[in-house]
Amino acid sequence: MDLQELEGDWPAISALLDEALALPAPARGAWLQWRTDIEPARRSAVERILSRQASIESDDFLGALPPLLDTPPPTSHVADASVGALVGPWRIIAPLGQGGMSTVWRARRDDGQPAREIALKLPLWTWGGRFAERLARERDILATLEHTHIARLYDAGLDAAGRPWLAMELVEGQPIDTACDASGATLDERLALLLQVCEAVAHAHARLVVHRDLKPHNIVVTPQGQVKLLDFGIARLIDDGAGDRTALTEAGGRALTPAFASPVQIRGEPLGVAPDVYSIGVVAFLLLAGRMPCQLRRGGAAELEDAIARASVPRASDGAADPLRRRQLRGDIDAILAKALHKDTPGRYSSVEALADDIRRHLDGRPVIARPQGRTYLAARFVARHRAGVIASALVELALAAGLGVALWQATEARHAQQLAERAVQRETAVQDMLVEILSVAVTADPEKLRQPDGFSRLLEAKFDELEARFKGRTDDWLDLLEVISTRLPQYGDLQCSYAVGERYLALLQSSHADPRRIARAALNQARVVVKLGGTKMALRLVNAALAQLPPGANNASLRSALTAQHDALAP
Repeated sequence: MDLQELEGDWPAISALLDEALALPAPARGAWLQWRTDIEPARRSAVERILSRQASIESDDFLGALPPLLDTPPPTSHVADASVGALVGPWRIIAPLGQGGMSTVWRARRDDGQPAREIALKLPLWTWGGRFAERLARERDILATLEHTHIARLYDAGLDAAGRPWLAMELVEGQPIDTACDASGATLDERLALLLQVCEAVAHAHARLVVHRDLKPHNIVVTPQGQVKLLDFGIARLIDDGAGDRTALTEAGGRALTPAFASPVQIRGEPLGVAPDVYSIGVVAFLLLAGRMPCQLRRGGAAELEDAIARASVPRASDGAADPLRRRQLRGDIDAILAKALHKDTPGRYSSVEALADDIRRHLDGRPVIARPQGRTYLAARFVARHRAGVIASALVELALAAGLGVALWQATEARHAQQLAERAVQRETAVQDMLVEILSVAVTADPEKLRQPDGFSRLLEAKFDELEARFKGRTDDWLDLLEVISTRLPQYGDLQCSYAVGERYLALLQSSHADPRRIARAALNQARVVVKLGGTKMALRLVNAALAQLPPGANNASLRSALTAQHDALAP
């Protein structure tokens, strides 16, 4: 296979390389023998690239390297970068990794400007116009994303030979599954990390970007416990229409990691946010259950599609060897994972925010939307959240009249459970309605009022007063709605609205003496908004106050780690 043929067939070869390079080096040869479905020309190309990768991973990888093809590349292709080479203003220090289409190097600025180490992304030497276009697309997408949990783009350009490069935030850490296993993370700590993943992906979706390749290798956890989302190499805009499809987008559509791909990706159907929701579900299943939801057999495209698009997903709790973990997974977690991994898009969570909301409900002991809202379940959730009060009430009732007391308590809880079921449905509708009302304040307001000093702030306060009046006597419902809205608004980029909602939510939590963990989460979200508004000192005060109030204990370790990382980022 000559170079032109290799370039034209590269998406398929890239997908094979992604699978192979995810395995330990000694296992790659056996994997290649097992994949009897690979066409001979592709097999030959993969064998040669894996051979070269083996030499790169050895101690003498900087020595003379054999060519991958029988014929040398045309002069329009340049040699691979190496340690010490200068690419733009960046001096390469060491290799960091390689995928099917690009290599990533540790590099340091070397042009007299303040020194900074970054991750330098370069296309493989087989790059052509199509892959240069893909790198440019990744650059344009990353330029629209600025989030704590997404690796930042610092710089981009072309080197002297015309090869494109990206200078990105250097993320030190481990893939999310490795990090959790190495630290012995609890179930709640793993869920807290998944919430960070959801925040990052929701930020991308709010800017009409779908990642399309979410997997542990692209989700790194830093030593400070912070998630960083990497590699938007095959990302695309949600609103790309059929008229915008090019050879680039068509080729990129199948350059995916099968084990984490959604049914619509496998079938090659039009994409929305659904593939990312599904892929987060696969990552969550792996983190929480310790295994993959689908065991893929090696075979052709038909077998792959059948395994992912049609085979049923087992319950996470069924395969748990540890009895404690099995009990933890049974119920809420089983239901959340099943909904995230539903084969049909309408049966799945409609958005990443909806998935994150259900995870938060579980962590807070509230009913999750993924489960049928039966009276028994809702009553159990109520008891879990108010255990001390329920026990005290039960003891009093038992002291008076055991049989009558239990009957009365059950009747009361049944009525309360029914109310909770109705409110769960109402709350989902109310969140969407309130978001529309808040975001439309500036659009529907009198322009004269907007031009007055603090006009917009006063209009927002009036809107919040109006909304709060609707929930008079229902403080818990109002708090729940404010919590959801305060986490969603920053994703729409309206910082003034975000700040106003967060300020009111935090004040109401404090005045109602809410759970310190809930107050700390609200303070952390508000601090992130304040930083974007330029209020570093105010953000630092919020974080310090949250740290001071957060009780010690393993259950709060992940939240304390996130607060500490934010403190360290803000401290002078």
